Amino acid sequence: MSVNESTDSKTTVDSFAERAAAFARSKGYAPFEFADLSGTPMRIREELVGWHGPVDEESGTGDWVYPGRTVIDVPGRDWQASRPEDCPNESAAGIWLDAAGDEVPAVGDAANTGGIVLLCPQCGLDCT
Repeated sequence: MSVNESTDSKTTVDSFAERAAAFARSKGYAPFEFADLSGTPMRIREELVGWHGPVDEESGTGDWVYPGRTVIDVPGRDWQASRPEDCPNESAAGIWLDAAGDEVPAVGDAANTGGIVLLCPQCGLDCT
């Protein structure tokens, strides 16, 4: 399985979660807690993210990303950028998706409208 493939296998996701947690701890952070996607068509992409957005010439990277965050793949939705490191999005605005993977209005508290994940609209980075 390539690092870009999603999986339905709980064992594989648990293994990735353990690797992501170890990565976060190695950077001095508590492990990132993934959104609970059980019972949804969405899947965690098993690929660690280095940064998000356009590269700043001075720092050599884009925006900082909490160690262990990843992309959530949503059936029927193609992200403009294949990975966060290539994302052209410079806005802080995200999109809330419900358990079916459908966009919910960004009005007030998204949790009250059924939103379970907040994602970058151009690359799918989990910003929940």
